[in-house]
Amino acid sequence: ARLVLQERGILIVPDFIANAGGIVAAAHSTAARNSPFVVDATEIFAMITEKLRGNALAVIDKSRADGVSTHRAARIISQKRVEEAMELRGRLP
Repeated sequence: ARLVLQERGILIVPDFIANAGGIVAAAHSTAARNSPFVVDATEIFAMITEKLRGNALAVIDKSRADGVSTHRAARIISQKRVEEAMELRGRLP
């Protein structure tokens, strides 16, 4: 279905990019458990919105720049970010 839509020129934001708000909120909530500051739901929604929009735009830009599908662009970006995080933590072989 992705390929058919792509061939028709229909822009698709991959599900693991568009639906990441729950995991972003969960990560923030986990970090906030040890914080003395009160969590403001409005600020969390704004932060999630900013992150999801930024990720969606990064995927679209990468897709257009590399001439690949948005799904492929999202995977490239995601894999790079995971590799960078693993390297920072000394987890790469």
